Amino acid sequence: FHSSCARMLRKDIEHLGYTRKFTIYDDDDQLRIVRQLIADAGLDPKEFPPKAFLSRIDFYKNRMMRPDDVVAQRRAHRNDTFMKLWRLYEENLKAADAVDFNDLIGLVVHLLETNTEVLEHWRDTFKYMLVDEYQDTNGAQYRFLRLLSDVHRNLCVVGDDDQSIYGFRGADIGNILGFQTDFPDAKVIYMEQNYRCSGNILTVANAVVKANTGRIEKTLRTDADPGFQVQFLTGRQPHEEAKLVAASCVELAKRGVPWRDIAVIFRTNATAKVFEQAMQRAEVPHQVVGGKKFYERREVRDALAYLRLVVNPADDAAFLRVVNVPPRGIGAKTLTQLREDATSRGEPMLKTARSHATGMTKKAQAMATFVKLIDAMAGRAKVAHPHAVLAELLEQSGYKAMLEEEATRESKQRLTHLAELVR
Repeated sequence: FHSSCARMLRKDIEHLGYTRKFTIYDDDDQLRIVRQLIADAGLDPKEFPPKAFLSRIDFYKNRMMRPDDVVAQRRAHRNDTFMKLWRLYEENLKAADAVDFNDLIGLVVHLLETNTEVLEHWRDTFKYMLVDEYQDTNGAQYRFLRLLSDVHRNLCVVGDDDQSIYGFRGADIGNILGFQTDFPDAKVIYMEQNYRCSGNILTVANAVVKANTGRIEKTLRTDADPGFQVQFLTGRQPHEEAKLVAASCVELAKRGVPWRDIAVIFRTNATAKVFEQAMQRAEVPHQVVGGKKFYERREVRDALAYLRLVVNPADDAAFLRVVNVPPRGIGAKTLTQLREDATSRGEPMLKTARSHATGMTKKAQAMATFVKLIDAMAGRAKVAHPHAVLAELLEQSGYKAMLEEEATRESKQRLTHLAELVR
């Protein structure tokens, strides 16, 4: 959904007052804005946690609600702190020619609902649509699909209401439960044959989901062997659970099962630490597989921030991320002054930085060097391939040299990641 909507916005977002070079802010960019807004308002971040603030915005945006909608439904007062910060947050995004992740779908729905010409173009473009994991769609995604499929009616969805687990982030199980009501001409095909699980696992799964209320009746079956009996380990706390799992691994090893044949699968990376500690205490030889995703690594995010600033000079979040990376002697005090100056002028920080890049002081010269680099690369970006621009940025910014000088195992790994990003 998000990648499709991003592609649609790259073509038509100008109807909504943005440019086609708009930036998509990720979690870190959003947190940076919110932390600054909370600090500017003189609020205690412990009393107003930035992540909780963003979580609340996500809740409303997943339901296609804007500040005025929230006030109209009397879910909040116009002048309460959250509403004031939310409006400032949206103003910051618009000023930076940026959108957040939830805006991708919300803005497309708004565009399709208010611009008939754009709606007809995309209806002709997407004459057939297939949606997987339909039980996890939210209200905005549902409206998106209805708008595009109401004429040609070529919509196929695949999903399982018994696997709906994302209600906490806006998924609406009513989308799949009410599909036959919304689309009475739909043909329903039940896929009850399971090819993945052993018989005992399927028996347990069927027993669990039968307790679900408001579900489409079905029973999964398999031709596979019953397999091992399913065992339940119940721990009151995560550490207790991990201790039981480690003990089970030790027991299996005593029965002759090779360590390499034992795997512990957990759902989130945050769980890894607890299991790792339990394995160490139980002296279980282990290897943690996974870790940070490629695009979440610091060096990759830094490199992409450079590129973002090159193509979108209004991107203040990207500017703040890389203006002093590698260190150029542009400290927090200088950046605070620069930000206040940019705000008073109503212009992006990069533009304000040009006026600060005069004189012979070290800070002015450092700022001038940075601004010249971004301007030069902006010119290169018009004629060169992205990989060439990125490679030059890493060289001329000193980022690559900084990692080479560190000469640690970690810095070498970071250089490898950057080479992969260039590739």
